Amino acid sequence: MTVFWNGWIYLLSLGPLVLLTWLLYSNYKDSVSDKDHHRRHETHDGIGESFQPIPFWWAAVMYCLIAFAFIYLLLFPGLGSYNGLLSWSSMDSLHEEQQRINSKTDALLTQYESVDAEALSQDANAMLLGRRLFRQHCAACHGLNAQAEKNFPNLTDDDWLYEKSIASFQQTIRQGRQAAMPAWIGTLDKAHFDAVALYVHQLQFEENVLS
Repeated sequence: MTVFWNGWIYLLSLGPLVLLTWLLYSNYKDSVSDKDHHRRHETHDGIGESFQPIPFWWAAVMYCLIAFAFIYLLLFPGLGSYNGLLSWSSMDSLHEEQQRINSKTDALLTQYESVDAEALSQDANAMLLGRRLFRQHCAACHGLNAQAEKNFPNLTDDDWLYEKSIASFQQTIRQGRQAAMPAWIGTLDKAHFDAVALYVHQLQFEENVLS
C-alpha cells in the first residue's frame, strides 16, 4: 500500500473519531458550565423554550464507545498497513481453521486409502462422503441428484459414452474427458476419487442414494 493511500485511511478512520470526541466534549462542557441558567425561558408565540444540559449517562456512553473504537484500532488491523498490537489477520485465522478441519478429516481419509472399492461400497460413511463430495464439486454441472443441468450428462440413465464401471468413473474423475469434463487429479486425493466414483456407480442401482 502506498504512503498516500495509507495516509488517507488513517485520516478517514481517525478523523471522524477525533471530530466526534471534540464535538461531544465541547457540547457537554458548555452544557455543564451553563447549568445554572437552565431555568432561563424564552417565549416565542406562546411556546416556552429552556436550556437543558446533556445527560451525564448519555455522554458517558458515547465516551465509552469512542474509547472502544480507539482500543480496537490499536489492537487489530484497521489503519492501512498497521497490523495492530495483536498482529491478528483474517487470513491467519482462516488457515488455522482449515488446518483444524484438515486434521480431523485426514485420519478418516487415510483409513479409506487402504480399502478396496468393493469394501468401500458397503461402508455407509464412505458413501455419505462420496455424496457430499459430489454435491460440492460436481453438482454445478450434473445437478444435486446427478440428473444433470441443461446440456450436461445425466448420470442416472443408461446412456453412457464410456464404460459404466468403477474404474472408468475413477479415470474420468482423475483425468477428465474431452469436451467439458475437467480433471480433478490436482484437487481430490485417492480416497476422494474412490468415494465419488462409488457414489456415481451406485446411482445406477439404488434409488435411495438420490434422496
